[in-house]
Amino acid sequence: MTNINLNDPLNLVRTAVTDALAAVKENNEKFTAVAEVEAAKARKAAVANLDLVTATHRANMDAGVAVAKATIDGMTKIAELATSQVTVALEGQAANVETLMAVDNPKDALTVQAGLVKAAQEQTAAFGKELATVTQTVAKDVLKPVQATVAANLKKAQQFQAA
Repeated sequence: MTNINLNDPLNLVRTAVTDALAAVKENNEKFTAVAEVEAAKARKAAVANLDLVTATHRANMDAGVAVAKATIDGMTKIAELATSQVTVALEGQAANVETLMAVDNPKDALTVQAGLVKAAQEQTAAFGKELATVTQTVAKDVLKPVQATVAANLKKAQQFQAA
């Protein structure tokens, strides 16, 4: 506090205002210093989080590519299986027609026809089982990169820094 001059009536007011301004200036300097420190921390955390977000985004894109590749590979396997099945079925139909044409009487034709239908049903059931197996394998292959990325993202989310 400044010296008080009792001869000047406004001196008390002037002194109070000067002291208040000095306190405001001192508090402002302290606030500025604290704000600069906190801003530096926030910048550091933002840069660290940006790197983390960028790495996570890249991993997500890589997982997307892996999913697309697994899907294409799986669809290729399914298409190959279906093509193989159609080829076998067409070849079998040609053989079935020849077998039926070789039969002399209707009773034998019915017996042969029943055997051919049974064979076709067994072949269709086997195809269904094989298709189910391939489809399950494709689904697992497609989910692997997604599961790995989700696990990695959860781990990275824990690394985010608060500002």
